[in-house]
Amino acid sequence: MAKPTKLVRVMLEQYGLDTETSCWDCHGTLVILHKACQIIAQKSGIEFGLPYLVESEPESGTVVVLVTGTMELNGQRRTEWSFGESSSKNNRNSYPYAMAEKRAKDRVTLALAGVHGYVYSEIEADEFRDAKPDASEPQPEPEPETPAVEPGQVDAVAELNTLLLVLGCEGGDHANAICGWAWGNPTMGVDSCRQDQQSAIETLVKLDDKEAEGVSRDDMLAAATDYIQEHLA
Repeated sequence: MAKPTKLVRVMLEQYGLDTETSCWDCHGTLVILHKACQIIAQKSGIEFGLPYLVESEPESGTVVVLVTGTMELNGQRRTEWSFGESSSKNNRNSYPYAMAEKRAKDRVTLALAGVHGYVYSEIEADEFRDAKPDASEPQPEPEPETPAVEPGQVDAVAELNTLLLVLGCEGGDHANAICGWAWGNPTMGVDSCRQDQQSAIETLVKLDDKEAEGVSRDDMLAAATDYIQEHLA
């Protein structure tokens, strides 16, 4: 029976999570929700680089990406990298690019948090999610079908979703504010920004431009909220 170690419990508590709602035992392996990994990445300030596509065979659904992440710890920047793999052998859904990226990011997140090997993300394998209790345990939100990704192309929609979490978005209003501010259009909502790959790419570029102009990621949500309040008051 897999039980969370003190290391895992302390790490989860640090980010406002607990083992009862974030983890479960899968035939002797401790598994953590993907959503919990996202919360850890957002609250710890992990910054991910753009994924590097190592292997891409869309016809067979085989995708391998390399993801690098950095996090500040005790005044120094730590860096970890990991591969994310998706194929017909370990993935049953229809979006292998997004799945490979999510697997890599969760592995990097758990490595930077110091618990990789002690707990594994639920999206590491379909059998992990299949074994998740369905009674008292809260269920993760269904993975959305992302707009189609061309062979060799990074999933910009997934990248945008992750960035919004990193920027501190806790709901649709925050995400809408960030997108409206990035575009200079208060009515430009997050749904429009991730309706297709090109819209997501353009939104990412605009947010990069904001950072280049001197707005730090820590300040973006506040700036976006002020912008929306000013223009929709």
